[in-house]
Amino acid sequence: MSADANEEIKWIYSLVEKHFPIYESKVDANSITLYVNPKDRSTVSAEFSEIQKELKNKGFIAAFDYTGGEYILLVLRGPAPQQKSKKKTLLNKVLLVLTFITTTIAGMVLWSGYDSSSGMWTLQTALMGAVTFAVPLMAILGIHELGHYYAAKRHGISASLPYFIPSIPPFGTFGAFISLREPMPDRKTLVDIGAAGPMCGFLVTIPVAILGLYLTGQGGVVAGDISAGAAYVTIQPIYNLMAYFFPSVDGLVMHPTAFAAWVGFFVTAINLLPVGQLDGGHIARGLFGDKAKYLGYAAFLVLFICALLYDGWLLFALLVILLGITHPAPLDNMSKIDNKTKAFGAITLLLILITFVPEPLHVAEADYSFNVENVQYPENSIVFELVNTGNTGYDVEISLSEKVEYKVWADGIEVDGKLHIDRESSKEIRVEAYPDNPEIKKVTVYLHSPGDEDIQTFNLAS
Repeated sequence: MSADANEEIKWIYSLVEKHFPIYESKVDANSITLYVNPKDRSTVSAEFSEIQKELKNKGFIAAFDYTGGEYILLVLRGPAPQQKSKKKTLLNKVLLVLTFITTTIAGMVLWSGYDSSSGMWTLQTALMGAVTFAVPLMAILGIHELGHYYAAKRHGISASLPYFIPSIPPFGTFGAFISLREPMPDRKTLVDIGAAGPMCGFLVTIPVAILGLYLTGQGGVVAGDISAGAAYVTIQPIYNLMAYFFPSVDGLVMHPTAFAAWVGFFVTAINLLPVGQLDGGHIARGLFGDKAKYLGYAAFLVLFICALLYDGWLLFALLVILLGITHPAPLDNMSKIDNKTKAFGAITLLLILITFVPEPLHVAEADYSFNVENVQYPENSIVFELVNTGNTGYDVEISLSEKVEYKVWADGIEVDGKLHIDRESSKEIRVEAYPDNPEIKKVTVYLHSPGDEDIQTFNLAS
């Protein structure tokens, strides 16, 4: 062992002994393990905090825990300090620009679907895609990560600027993250940094959602028919509550800004899952200590149950396994947290109850059902009201079983037997037969929707 190493060890022993008596130690090439006997257990965390600051200034990391009836202080050589460099922020800037482009393209898809008069690849659509979707979504994600960033700085933790992850529509991004370059020192820091992101992101999402609801109500663009295989979102509880204050006509297309807010609430819910290195995992570990692992197991089980409704949760659950269900302990695993921090962490963690939905995206199935009401039987004819009870418009075919002449009227207009019935609408139908053979006293009317899914028959004679 070099003279410099011996001096460092002596200095570490001297520093620790100022706060805790040492009764046993182990030294190896990478670490020093010290078994100490605190004089006053009520001041253990404060004493360790002082040791931690001194060690950090000298390039060391210290961890403190109570295991097997003993207080154990572990000292490790910390990573070399990183110098600030413009090159290290280049990747952040490139990803920011790329994600703005991909979210703008996603916004263009959304805007062209919202405003059917706009072509996809036009300057106006690109501008509206950026303004109505890319900007609000990236603001939500960016402020979420900046919340983590400034909370880390406030606690003296080195952190990177946000990294945005570009993707394809419908979102245009997989979100954003920051890199913490130091381990968490104590439970309070875990809660503060973990909760700052989702709380900041949630507070920004609220005004975006209000604007989105207002624009949706003012748009006046009625949603088209539901088509089989189309994907639809499930509105979160907080969004449904807000919608009560912004009533609008049913069936309006969601404005792209409203969808950006939906993504914001969705991201908040995912991050607050109390597992692993997610924000919820940070908060849970800070609030509940080692017992947080049980909350993580429960959340993981819920994900698997929800995967029965939405396959995406299964993929996310597998990702959680790879990253780890449980959260590592902070350096000071015995530290206490004040009531203010507990309240902040608990309120933030509970946001998952109003932002999480078991089936965020679902595939709609077209329903071609109908009812026949107010049936009447004038001579040689039948009159009835055809009511669409499904969720989409479709063509209905009306034909007769016998080869006789007949005419069909829909709302007083003669049709050739095939007619379109819009969603949530009805038509008055009249079918009149002209039999050549006077012996024919009745004929049968066949009425069916696409695919012969619903067939009803009627005799002209009652």
